[in-house]
Amino acid sequence: MTRWTDLARPGGAGCASQDFWLIPFDRPGEDIHDRIEEAVRDGIEQPAPPGDLPAGEPQGQLLHHGPAAGGLAIAVAVEATGRSVAGYWPRLAGGPAVAVVVESLALAPSRLEAMVQARLPAQGDLRLIWFDQDFPVSRGLHAAGGVTAVAPVAIAHVAAIDPGDPAVLRPGDPGHAERAAADPAALRPDGTILVPVRGTVALIHRPDEAPHAWELRGPVRAIAPLPRPLIGQPATRVTVEVARPPTGAPLVLDVVLTAAVWGDAPWPEPGQDLQAVVLLQASPA
Repeated sequence: MTRWTDLARPGGAGCASQDFWLIPFDRPGEDIHDRIEEAVRDGIEQPAPPGDLPAGEPQGQLLHHGPAAGGLAIAVAVEATGRSVAGYWPRLAGGPAVAVVVESLALAPSRLEAMVQARLPAQGDLRLIWFDQDFPVSRGLHAAGGVTAVAPVAIAHVAAIDPGDPAVLRPGDPGHAERAAADPAALRPDGTILVPVRGTVALIHRPDEAPHAWELRGPVRAIAPLPRPLIGQPATRVTVEVARPPTGAPLVLDVVLTAAVWGDAPWPEPGQDLQAVVLLQASPA
């Protein structure tokens, strides 16, 4: 059974509705907040799939405002005294679906936003944590254990092309002794070992940044510029291979890069290596 717990950070500071998600869009929180009343008034309510909520869960709505790819999603708490905004975040279509076994949910104080932890059986039981961008309407599915696949998408806060220069292992570094024993010819005169990194992958959880923050590295497999600005920013969607588990299939993620993060350089190209720090969000597939 999926565990439902309160989000550990005081006041729900780790939730995607906090202002830090606006950084890639070069927008201050006040700029969006000033438009929320209008967005709630004009937003389109999303239907909830069938499913019963655990006892005591509050009533809520999920509103979509703006274009299908690039608007806002807004969580609204519904109470006897009226409606109030519980949070808002970028509305993005997910990438390729991946099978998951949900293990736990960490809920914000409103209980209308959640971080999800799950393992990915097809990727050797790799574990991921993401923000569920549909949680106000997917809560019943989670409660019934009906979320078995999700469509993730990552939003980059920092990103750059990795030039692929070899890493240098020095005597005493982790792994140096093992590599030297396995291949004595790799030792250079100063005792260092050059380790090729081009085409390698990495996926590292960064809870110091946010519960759903990840540092990643890997080769770009595809690129698709977004046809319209994303919350005011030109953006592109880059498909990156980020994990190759010892058993199972590689993990590929779509990473959204905005001009505010990427700058004026040409967008990445397939075959280049991307390194980034991202916020990961997903919705049930």
